[in-house]
Amino acid sequence: MVALPRAAVVGDLSQGQQRWLGRGRLSMRPPAALGLQRVLRHFGIEPPGAGLGALRLLGQTGAAPSRWVAAADLVFLRAGMSRLRLHALGGDELNDEEAGLLLAAMRDLLLDDDDYELTCEGRFGYLHAVEPVFSASVSPEMIDGRTPDEHMPAGAAAAGYLRMLSEMQMCLHGHEINARREAAGLRPANSLWIWGGGTTPAAPTVTLPVLFANDPLTRGYWRNAAATNAAWREPAADLLESAPAGFVAVMPDGRRAGTSVADVVDQFRQLLRRRHISRLTLLFADGLSAEVERRHAWRFWRAGLPARPGDTFDD
Repeated sequence: MVALPRAAVVGDLSQGQQRWLGRGRLSMRPPAALGLQRVLRHFGIEPPGAGLGALRLLGQTGAAPSRWVAAADLVFLRAGMSRLRLHALGGDELNDEEAGLLLAAMRDLLLDDDDYELTCEGRFGYLHAVEPVFSASVSPEMIDGRTPDEHMPAGAAAAGYLRMLSEMQMCLHGHEINARREAAGLRPANSLWIWGGGTTPAAPTVTLPVLFANDPLTRGYWRNAAATNAAWREPAADLLESAPAGFVAVMPDGRRAGTSVADVVDQFRQLLRRRHISRLTLLFADGLSAEVERRHAWRFWRAGLPARPGDTFDD
């Protein structure tokens, strides 16, 4: 099973690859921004409802946090005519060095605070708290380009959270990195998105296949289950050699992986053609799921791809 990053299937894959996929068992579901969601959904496993920040930290460090923690990610909030819109800042837009320096500046704001602590691991931030505080249930990627209003706190519980967030925003607004970014016509990292709060979830009881991924959240889930996991690497034949009985692989964003979605799809297609594998499942971030077997090559009458969530193609 291979989870692929966001890609326009029709635009990024060749016509030959589209025809090949069209002969498999196909379904179209609502898009899932997180690789972990796509993989667990396919296995029929419900993703954890809380503690995603703790799992991501576990995936990065190998150690489960001992107290409440939430992911704290840098985002761009854009003012519109009537409301703000949130934009995720991926690694292709905000590099790891810039993200680390910005997070370090905000970490220093909380050095004398007994209730909160901000730490950073690479480009990812984490808010630790003595007592649970509000955190959104969705990552920035899941609401990219949309208003965050429905995921923000309201009422009395919002006061302390919004006060802390306002201090963070003022720190980011005056930071030299953001000044340079704006001068260069780039979007500034002008706010934090705090999400996935909780303690480390109970370990899943299911048996999981070997995982190859760089995504720290997915690796954290596997580590929590004491399941074998390693970094993504290419070519695909190397993954098969390491786990001949089968595996799950989560491809990084193509711009950071140094290769394209089409190239990776073709690598696995060739493994299937050469009988090195008998079945391949491809999970695209746009919601398309394709299960392809060698015998499907003879389904010449099948050529279409599903276009709407809920569509299923198998005859």
